Amino acid sequence: MKGLSVILALVLVFSVLVVQAPAAKADNFNYWARSYGGSGTDVINDVKVLSDGSIIAVGYTTSSGAGGKDVLVMKLSPEGSLAWAKTYGGTKDDVANAVALASNGDVIVAGLTYSFGAGDWDFWVLRLDENGNVKWQKTYGGESWDKANAVAVADNGDVIVAGDTWSFGAGNRDFWVLRLPPDGNLLGFSKDSNAKITLPSPDVWDSKAAVKDSSVTPRDSHAYPNPAELTVKTQYGPASLTINSNPSGADVYINGDYKGETPLIVQVSPGTHQVKLTKQDYQDYTATITLNPAESKTLNVELTPAFGYLTVKSNPSGAKVYVDGSYIGNTPLENYKLSTGQHSLKVTKQGYQDYTTTVTINPGKTTVVNAQLIPQPASLTIDSNPSGADVYIDGDYKGTTPLTLNLTPRTHQIKLTRQDYKNYTTTITINPGESKSISVTLTPALGHLTINSNPLGAKVYINGTYKGTTPLTLNLTPRTHQVKIVKITRITQPQ
Repeated sequence: MKGLSVILALVLVFSVLVVQAPAAKADNFNYWARSYGGSGTDVINDVKVLSDGSIIAVGYTTSSGAGGKDVLVMKLSPEGSLAWAKTYGGTKDDVANAVALASNGDVIVAGLTYSFGAGDWDFWVLRLDENGNVKWQKTYGGESWDKANAVAVADNGDVIVAGDTWSFGAGNRDFWVLRLPPDGNLLGFSKDSNAKITLPSPDVWDSKAAVKDSSVTPRDSHAYPNPAELTVKTQYGPASLTINSNPSGADVYINGDYKGETPLIVQVSPGTHQVKLTKQDYQDYTATITLNPAESKTLNVELTPAFGYLTVKSNPSGAKVYVDGSYIGNTPLENYKLSTGQHSLKVTKQGYQDYTTTVTINPGKTTVVNAQLIPQPASLTIDSNPSGADVYIDGDYKGTTPLTLNLTPRTHQIKLTRQDYKNYTTTITINPGESKSISVTLTPALGHLTINSNPLGAKVYINGTYKGTTPLTLNLTPRTHQVKIVKITRITQPQ
């Protein structure tokens, strides 16, 4: 069977709920009456009160949603203001009959669905967070009608759902109770239920109810939560003032009394009130607001900064930045918040000269500094063995070894030349403020001397040193050498 009779579209919450809420302040009222709904049918079946006095109400609506009846969940303030409302459902009918609150603030909604599940009506359980977002949603049931009418949360977090079933039991319509884990999953029981219930055996006159295991089929559902478009009308109550600020988090004072931080909704008595907003680094905001009985007003405030921003860039980057002597970060430094006025700025980097200046910070504006750092000179010491070699840096003659030079920090070509020695070349990279030294042992440059004689076999002396006999080839340093060739020949006298 489909379609339920709908008879109620008015929620009346009196002192029965208020006694569980925190004590009312001077400007609050203990009693109120409000209706919530749209153009269709809107019914509340269960309510729970949170620790802060807020109210969670569940039921169904045909005023909005995915189609047919949809589950409706509303959160109200202790004064009855609508914090949020959402619908959950498919294209057919879905109804919430009960609600429970978990220890972590989650909202457990139980009811029945015709949009999802294994058969006609199925148990439907949704676990929502404190803002109504779905954590999980599951159906439980057989081929016939299964309707959840109550829900509770055990001390260990298990979810207890109770109702009636036409799918399981002794026949006709039976009680049906499910104990679910906190995530709602009945692992391994997607087809048949293995739960067993054993009745105690004392002699107790009881009804002859027959208890049988049920073959529950849990399935994930695919509800489409939509914001519920409800019209809230206050028949009697205080005025409501909503205060927003940019940025948020401003302290709100009404008639000198602290009320909280923005964004804030506060209930006040009808009349004229002084409103003051304060926030560090921003100018105070004050206004006078007049509200009529049951009137709702919204105050949107754009706070004026009492600060500005500093952006510091340097070439090269990675330099340390100091403002008024305090280190605040490395370049590039973007949008660092500073109080308005003048500040001393210093940018430092190893190997570079300090960059200093004075900056002026204007309210809400960004001051940009581009620091072009000047490298500290680098030092290079060059020595050679033997000394006295000519030194060329990037092709320019600089002197003879040993030699110390101040160079720009970069890569340089080094060349050493000396008579009778081979040229020496190298590349060296020197960083800002760095001191480097190189020591070079020069390689002699040799020439070739070939000596022949007739007759052969003459002894060869170079600079007085015997070198061998002709024919002979020698490697000699490029200079003047004394060469002596000697061969002794015996002369035989004729007889």
